[in-house]
Amino acid sequence: MYALTGPVNYCRPSLVDGYNQGSPVTARAYPLPSSHASAVFHAGDFLQLITVGSLVYLTPAGSGLAFSPVVVPTIANSSSGTAGKVVLYGFYVYTDGSTANQSLPSPWFQFVVPAATVSTITVPAAGAPSWATDFDVYLGYNPYQAWQQTTGTALGSAATVPNPLTNYQGAGRSANNPSANILGLAMDDWDVLYQSGPPIDQTSNKLLFGGDVTALDPEQYQVKFAKLGGSPSQRFVISLLQAYSSGSQFATAGIVYSTTQGVFYLDTAQSNKIVTIVDTDDNLDNWPASQPFDTGLVGAQVIAAFNSGVLA
Repeated sequence: MYALTGPVNYCRPSLVDGYNQGSPVTARAYPLPSSHASAVFHAGDFLQLITVGSLVYLTPAGSGLAFSPVVVPTIANSSSGTAGKVVLYGFYVYTDGSTANQSLPSPWFQFVVPAATVSTITVPAAGAPSWATDFDVYLGYNPYQAWQQTTGTALGSAATVPNPLTNYQGAGRSANNPSANILGLAMDDWDVLYQSGPPIDQTSNKLLFGGDVTALDPEQYQVKFAKLGGSPSQRFVISLLQAYSSGSQFATAGIVYSTTQGVFYLDTAQSNKIVTIVDTDDNLDNWPASQPFDTGLVGAQVIAAFNSGVLA
């Protein structure tokens, strides 16, 4: 038995590799914009696929299936609001004011929205097909990632781009007590990317290998994480809030982020019990354990795995 004599220090979650523990597999995902509350994360944090608003993807239809826009839109800025600087990527489509006729997407374009600024996009009537009356704008924070942001703007009129965008999706630090959409365990901090912004827009720790001159290369804008699925599920080491006992083995728990220590831990009192505790970390080579060394320890390191249906 352990006697608690001081504050509990949680370990940073880490992968377990070995027999019947899963084989770590890495993947990539676009991150949330820096304006989002969950955008900042660190290596060892759980990443969640977070959706803001409603994600509407382009579905060309009717006469639009045979028309590809070529006209370059006009983009203007006006001072308004307090949002920070962002780089947006996207395209527009012609419509007839409904979803019956929607063109193929225009060529992708990117533009900078300065801080405290709102942008407008105007598509002229010249060059549009005869059936088109309006245009819709699809935008996102990363190359080749865009959702409908404005709809039904008359040709020749200006569509106001919301800043921040109304509809988007990305990887960010998981919320407390999540129920689903866990991507995996972050391998790097949030700002360790190949590039941030247009090619050679800046040099910082976001440029792992120097400036990348490849425009719109998706990988350089994505974050890397370890997937926690597979068969068997990838296991990981994490601290348990409650004192460990023989009944902790195979108990289920939720995940919570400690703002004080900056790490995630398990809590069996959470309502969304998405993780199963497999064993204590000190018994990795002693399965099963009738009397774990960690019995009675608050903040014990345990080996755990996510339950089915939880991962994105």
